[in-house]
Amino acid sequence: MNERDFCYWLNGFVELTQGQTPNPAQWKSIQEHLREVFRKVTPPVQTGPLPSTPDPMAGKSLDDIFREYRTTVAPLDWSKMVVTC
Repeated sequence: MNERDFCYWLNGFVELTQGQTPNPAQWKSIQEHLREVFRKVTPPVQTGPLPSTPDPMAGKSLDDIFREYRTTVAPLDWSKMVVTC
């Protein structure tokens, strides 16, 4: 739930209770929704250089790459293809 969803939820809650003061169980529900909305979790950030991975295609010409691709990849069997629209 984001801040906007919470506002819609709270608006519906107020409409259903017709402006009456919430009871303790209702306050607890409001507080739980507030905690959910304002819980911000930042993913871990990597610092420093990224580990490098050798590129097997580095230094090859496009012709060599294409030639290698054509010999290593099986051709498509169009008779087994099913197209659904």
